[in-house]
Amino acid sequence: MKENVTLFCCKNPTESSHELLRRAASLLTGLDEEQFHTEKAPLGKPFFPHHPELHFSLSHSGILWICVFADREIGCDIQLHTTPKRPDAIVKRYFHPNEQTVYRNAEDRLTAFHRIWCRKEAAVKRTGHGIDRTFAGTDTTSPDCGVSDITLPCAGYSCAIAYPGDYDLTIKSL
Repeated sequence: MKENVTLFCCKNPTESSHELLRRAASLLTGLDEEQFHTEKAPLGKPFFPHHPELHFSLSHSGILWICVFADREIGCDIQLHTTPKRPDAIVKRYFHPNEQTVYRNAEDRLTAFHRIWCRKEAAVKRTGHGIDRTFAGTDTTSPDCGVSDITLPCAGYSCAIAYPGDYDLTIKSL
């Protein structure tokens, strides 16, 4: 059975990320925003101490802010396609060998770079590990890596969700 995952997206936000998170959690649950303050787990991943059953991950890049909610650990990332400094050095240092091959063989290396980077970030945000020594060992090209590419209504972005099962995605504007 597929699980429900909800993604909130905000274009050109005027509120802080924390305020947007609380508003999205309130809209999702019907509970008051004041119930959704965050604390950090030992690895630094934020959570709702009064609602530990509601897992979330957020990201922002360019003019977009996103946040996903689920019933278990989840990660998301969004990347505006900009030209990175020394992309080949980044690929060599941080990409798994399979990801390096995908990058090198891509017709559009810029898009491939951001797509892979976004998938990697989503994967480590799910676990809370961040960019550490295991980052390069994460192969997001594997079909069973648990990372999905998400298409948003704004061109020029990569977006990914890391979730360990099948899910139905609902996208809502904030």
